[in-house]
Parts: sequence; C-alpha cells; structure tokens
Amino acid sequence: MCNTLKSLFLTALLVIASWASANDDTASGIVKYNEGAFHEARSLFLAQSENGDAYATFWLGVTQWETGERFEAGDTFFRAAEMGDPWAMYMLVPRDGNPCRYLGWPCDEAWKAKALAGWEALAEQGNAKAQFAITKVSQPWWEYIPFYRLFRYHELLETGMDQNTYGAYQKYMRKFGNRTQYDFDYIHRAAGKGRASFMAAIGYSKHPSIKGQELAWLQKSLDTGFPDTAKSLCIDYKLGWEDFPVDLEKAFYYSVVYEVLNKGRDECKVFTQESVTDEYGLIVSDSEGKSIKRDLISEERQQALRKEAKAYAETLTPNLFLDETTIELFVY
Repeated sequence: MCNTLKSLFLTALLVIASWASANDDTASGIVKYNEGAFHEARSLFLAQSENGDAYATFWLGVTQWETGERFEAGDTFFRAAEMGDPWAMYMLVPRDGNPCRYLGWPCDEAWKAKALAGWEALAEQGNAKAQFAITKVSQPWWEYIPFYRLFRYHELLETGMDQNTYGAYQKYMRKFGNRTQYDFDYIHRAAGKGRASFMAAIGYSKHPSIKGQELAWLQKSLDTGFPDTAKSLCIDYKLGWEDFPVDLEKAFYYSVVYEVLNKGRDECKVFTQESVTDEYGLIVSDSEGKSIKRDLISEERQQALRKEAKAYAETLTPNLFLDETTIELFVY
C-alpha cells in the first residue's frame, strides 16, 4: 500500500514537472496537427521529445498514430508515460476499442491509477482538461449527489469554456438536457468563442430564434476551416432531408471543399452519372455489354464547380479543433 501511494505521489510530481516544460514549439506542433500538416507537426514534436518534453512526446505518439506509424506510437506513448504524461498513461490502459491487444502495445491496467493521479495533480492547479478527463474515466463521489452534481457540472463547464477545453463542451452540456434553453445558451457561447462544431450545431438545431439563419450559421462554421461541416453539407445535399432538398451540384461543390480541407485523406463521394434504365427498370447496355450512362452533372459543370470550390477552400486554414480530450484514441 505504501509503495503504491509513493508511486502515485512520484507520478504526480512527474506530471507537474512535465507540464511545466511544455513550450511554444509544442503548442505550434498542436496547431500544425489541427491544420492537418502532420509531418510538420511530427518534426516539431520529435525535436521537443528529444529535449525531454513529455507532453510533446505524447503528441508525437498521437501524430504517429495519424500518419500510420501505429506500432511505433505505442512505444512513444510508453516513453511519454514513463516521463510523466498522464494522457500517454491512459493510452496504455487496456479497454474496449483501444489498440493495446491487436497492436501489441506495452499496456498495463496499472497505468489508469497513475493517469488519474497525474490528472488530479493538474486539476488541483485548475487544469480544465484534467478535470474533464477525471470525470470521463472515473466517477467522482459528487456525481452521486443530484443537486450538487449539477452545480459541479456547471462549474466544470465554465472552467472548460474559459480554457477552451473542447471535450468539456460536449460532455457537460449534455448533462443539462438536449436542446434545452440552458443548453442552447451554452452552445451560443461556445460558438462565440470560435468553436466550429457548435456553430454547426446552431445551424442544425431548429431553434426558433435562428429560423431563416440556418445556412448562415453553417457557413460561419465552414469559414473556420472545419472539414466536418463541409462533409455534413455534402451529405445533406446528396441525400436530402427536410431543410436540404437534393442538389447534386451543391453536394459536389462541398465534396471538393471537404477534399481540400481534409488534404485528400477522406472523401464525400458524389456520383455524377447514373445508369440508363428501360421502362421495366432494367439497365440498358450498349453493343459491348457495358451499361449506358447519363450525366447527372456534366463534365464542363464539374470543372467549373471544382474550380470555384477549390478557390474558396484555399482561402481557409484547415482546423480539426482537436485536443487531448477529443482525439480518437482518448474518445475510445
């Protein structure tokens, strides 16, 4: 027991020391990561990691995961964990969905207690991300007390707002009910702080106060360089629904914007041709047995839309809006 407490105490000291060493180059690396410039980010993180920066080493592992160096990422997280980074420690906790088993990372359940000790040390210093992490991976005593629980959620949400902690917005807003006025007011505040996903949430909210402004809010979100909004608009116009009648030209336009912002890593596929069918619904073939196609969007129109979409997208700086609390590996 004494050895365990001593280990957790030393972990907390390591965490505080490692976060104190975080510097501008590491912060610049996170900006580059969110721009999708992963190789530039990797270089910045690697340089700081070699200088003993645990936080940069954690982000190096995150970037390796994104660029396909997934076996190496596990070793990097292990190195960052030993240097005292609690986020890296949590990456090495075996749990559903994370890569511990299928990639053979050096995982151990013991890292969870050490990660919590590290986050608690940071939370005592007012770190909102650490406060959020604690409530995500454990259940503090106050969550069992109904009225006090809401007070604490409100308090943590305010702290998260002040520090622009992305994960806290999603988690704590849901505690107050879905699309209540209380919830909607916070969404507005988050949008006012430049959070693209919440600008989009307002656009899709159907709240009476924004009637007629839906597309304007979605455009604001897209203007931040947030790729997910371009993908959403592409899907909306491709499939169609209540407020978005099917419009393949608009869908194609937003698919190009998404491709540019996402640097070609993903796509929103829009079919620009369809097979010709006869009166019985059977596909018509030519003399060589190939199905006859007709254009849904002509080649000439596609070129014009692509040129227009690229010109717009290239005026934007991509922003994935990710931090420790919202990266794929932490959300698992």
